[in-house]
Amino acid sequence: MNITNHFESMAYAWTLILAAGAGGYIYLNRFEDSNNRIEKAHRFIRTMVLVFMGMAMFFELLIFQSFGYWWPLIIIGLGAYMLIKERRSKSDE
Repeated sequence: MNITNHFESMAYAWTLILAAGAGGYIYLNRFEDSNNRIEKAHRFIRTMVLVFMGMAMFFELLIFQSFGYWWPLIIIGLGAYMLIKERRSKSDE
């Protein structure tokens, strides 16, 4: 954050700190036989990354307005990518 001088990102970056803690838990217990806890930690990491992405979109687009006029094009491009990806996966079946 010092390099980019964008300290506002801490409003949503805290979710990655929680995900890193779960990653440390997985690393610490990597040789244990109980996969149930490790699977829960994997789900927690996925959830925290998704929460991070959602909160980043919310804060950067609506609150901080960092992207300016580019954000509608970014969202349209993301939607087009998802549509093409889904069509390709259906054609592979």
